[in-house]
Amino acid sequence: MAAKPELVFLDIMMPKINGFDLCEKIRHEPGLENSYVVFLSAKAQSFDKEMGARAGANDYITKPFDLDVVIKKAETVLGIKPGKNRL
Repeated sequence: MAAKPELVFLDIMMPKINGFDLCEKIRHEPGLENSYVVFLSAKAQSFDKEMGARAGANDYITKPFDLDVVIKKAETVLGIKPGKNRL
């Protein structure tokens, strides 16, 4: 894989492959195993969050979400100081 993202946002319900399976693939892909994975999902039950953790996600944010929370998470993970080059 050419791209080696530091941060990946996934949903559980996606076409062709679900987010849990993709997260597991990311965790086993050389060069991506240290990418920070966040689920953004409408599935808010504890079972879904547990499945996300088992798949290797670092965080889980439920929809509807506050965009500022997502931006702050990205800035924190990527080491961007708030207000500087804001995403």
